[in-house]
Amino acid sequence: MHSKTFGKLGWPVSAVGLGTWNIGNQWGVIDEATAWATIRSAYDAKSGRCDPRLRHFDQ
Repeated sequence: MHSKTFGKLGWPVSAVGLGTWNIGNQWGVIDEATAWATIRSAYDAKSGRCDPRLRHFDQ
């Protein structure tokens, strides 16, 4: 997985992360096996970021 430098801290972070909003079934049903397979695939690809937020704005 390609990484980039995180700001002034200089930490290497994955250029691509996993957005997990729909694993919580907001856009349709995701069964548990599919959810775990998705997370495992990101882990195996060495994705170092996971974004579990429900949304990216205030309501």
